[in-house]
Amino acid sequence: MFDTYSEKERLNILKKYQIIDTPSDSAFDKITKFATQLFNAPISLISLVDEDRVWFKSVEGLDLTEIPKEKGFCGSVILSDDIFEIQDISKQPTNSQNASICKELGLRFYASVPLKVEGKYNLGTLCILDKKPRVLTEKEKETLKSLAGLAIEQLEHHFLAKKAIQTQEHTLDMMEALYESSNYSKSFIGKDLRIIHTNQVTKDICKVIFGREPQKGDLLLDFILPIYQSEFKELYKKVLAGESIETEKIEGENWWKFRMMPVYDKSSTIIGIAHSLENITQQKNMTKKAKDLKNNLDILAQNFPDGSISLIDKNMKVLYTGGQGYKIYNIEPTRFFGKHVSEMLIPNLYRKLQEVIPQIWRGLTVSYEVDYKEQVFLTKVSPIKNKNEQIETFVLAVTDITNQKQKEIRIQKQNERLKEIAWQQSHEVRRPVATILGLINLIKMEESHEYVLSYLNYLQYEVKLLDEIIHKIVDATNEY
Repeated sequence: MFDTYSEKERLNILKKYQIIDTPSDSAFDKITKFATQLFNAPISLISLVDEDRVWFKSVEGLDLTEIPKEKGFCGSVILSDDIFEIQDISKQPTNSQNASICKELGLRFYASVPLKVEGKYNLGTLCILDKKPRVLTEKEKETLKSLAGLAIEQLEHHFLAKKAIQTQEHTLDMMEALYESSNYSKSFIGKDLRIIHTNQVTKDICKVIFGREPQKGDLLLDFILPIYQSEFKELYKKVLAGESIETEKIEGENWWKFRMMPVYDKSSTIIGIAHSLENITQQKNMTKKAKDLKNNLDILAQNFPDGSISLIDKNMKVLYTGGQGYKIYNIEPTRFFGKHVSEMLIPNLYRKLQEVIPQIWRGLTVSYEVDYKEQVFLTKVSPIKNKNEQIETFVLAVTDITNQKQKEIRIQKQNERLKEIAWQQSHEVRRPVATILGLINLIKMEESHEYVLSYLNYLQYEVKLLDEIIHKIVDATNEY
C-alpha cells in the first residue's frame, strides 16, 4: 500500500540522506552492472528524484548523470509502490513528456522499482532499459525488486555512515572546543602513546621546554623530560589498564600537576588516555604562604590565654580562629572556619562589631569593651592591607578581662577605704607622735637623771598607745 505524504516531506528526507551530487560509489555501481548482466539489458541506473531533476547515483550503459524531472518516467514512478513496466515505449502517446528522453535515445523498454526508505518515502528508482520491446516474467520482477532492496540497503548504509562521520566530526569539534577552552594543557593520547589531539596551551609549553610543538602522531614520551620518562612509561601502562593517576613534579622553580585517565568507547573498551598538565606553582606558593600564616596564627593564638584571635575576610567569613579561650569552653575552633563571623561570636560582641565595621574598612583600629552577663570582654579590631593598600581582611582579638576587671574594682575599693581609714585615724596618730617628739626634745635638754626617767615612762606610754592605733589600722585594712 502506498503511503501518502507531501512532496516537501519527501524532498526533506532526500536532503537528509545527503546523497545527491556525491561521487560515484562502487557499491551502487556493482548493483547497476549486475542488473544489466542479469537482465541482459544495455542500460541500468539508480536514480534519485530531486526537486527539478532526476539525478543518477549510478548508471550503466548511458553517458548521462541527470535529466530534467519532467522528461523521465522516474518522477511518476515514485508516486507508487508497485513495479513500473512499459513494454514498448513507442506505443506511448506522442505528447507524453515522460517518454520524450527515452524516445530521443531510441529506447523501447523501461522497468523500475521505487526505492523506499524509512518504510514510507520513495526517493528514487532502480531501472533497467532496453532498445527493444520486452515483457518481464514474474520471476524477473521479483529479481528486480531484490536488486532494488540492495540499492535501498546501500542508501541506508550511506546515510548511517554520513551520520556517523558527522557525529564523529561533531565530537571532535566539541573535544577541540573543550580542549582549547581550557587554560591548562590537555591532550588525547592513543594506546600506542602517540598524540591524537592536543590544545594550544600544550603546544606553547612544549615549545618553551622542548623547542618544538607536538604534532598529531608524535610520541608522547618525546615531550616528557628524560629523567621522568621511565616513570611515566610505567604510569601510562597502569592507565591503559584502567587506573586513573594524578602526580606532581617540580622542575626548577615550577610545580606541575599531571592527570592521566583512561578513555573508553561505548563498549567500555579503553581506546586511549586523557592527559592533562597544569602549572600549579602559584597554588603551591599560596598554599605554603597559607600554611606559614596558619602556623604563625597558631603560635599567636597559643599566646592568647584568656581569649581568641581571628582572621576575617570582607564577606565576614572566618578564615582562621584560635586561642586558649576555646579550651576553657571545650570548643574546637576549626568548626568556625569558613563560617560567618556571627556564628562564632556571642550576640553582644557581634552587635558591637557591626557598629564599628565601617570604621575598620576606612582603615581605623578600634578597641572596645563589651559586657555579657557577668563577663567583660575586651575587643580589638585591626584592618590588614594588601600590597595594593586595599583592606580585604581584619584581625579580631577578643580577651576575657572579667578577672582583671574584678581585681581593679577590689583595688579601687581598697584604696578608697584606706583613704577613709587614714583620714579617720590621722588625728589619733598625730597626737601620740607629737607627744613623743616633745618628750624626746625634753630628754635632750634635761640634765637631771630623775626627770629623764620620768620622761621615759611618759614616752613608753605614748609608744604603746601609738602601737595600739597602728594595730587598729592594720586590722581595718585587712578587712579589704
